[in-house]
Amino acid sequence: MEITLLQGIIITLVVMVLVIDRHLEALFIFRPIIVCPIVGAILGDLNTGLVAGGMVELAFAGIAAIGGASVPEALLTSVMTVVFAHITGNNVATSLALAYPFGVLLQFLWTVRNTAFVSFNGVAERYAKEGNIKGLFKLCFYGIVITSIATGILTFLSVYAAQVQ
Repeated sequence: MEITLLQGIIITLVVMVLVIDRHLEALFIFRPIIVCPIVGAILGDLNTGLVAGGMVELAFAGIAAIGGASVPEALLTSVMTVVFAHITGNNVATSLALAYPFGVLLQFLWTVRNTAFVSFNGVAERYAKEGNIKGLFKLCFYGIVITSIATGILTFLSVYAAQVQ
């Protein structure tokens, strides 16, 4: 089955909101058990989304970034598991295996982001010394927005690249 342009855009917008929640850790709706059913519902395949949500959540349950370790991100893995299951008609386990590298790709993107954002440390330190709370808030807000947009672009490209045959 194909994914329409509208479905791709909706999935991208949902992921952008989930990235904001991921960085604020406000509602924890970025977990696979929530993400997969949402993506499944967008694609009109809620059952696959529910099954994928449980399976991906179990796959990432024990993974933790300890020390300086970078672990794959469950967010894009969740999305792509449902997308692959929907497009190919494969079972969820096979789709999870195909989607796992996308989690590695997202983690790589976020590692590049973290490296680039180090350049703002001097500005943040200056704002902190001045007591400029608004400036610190803007730095944090812009960082989350940039991350959300970059992840949205990667998600959209990933969802559409999955359809190439």
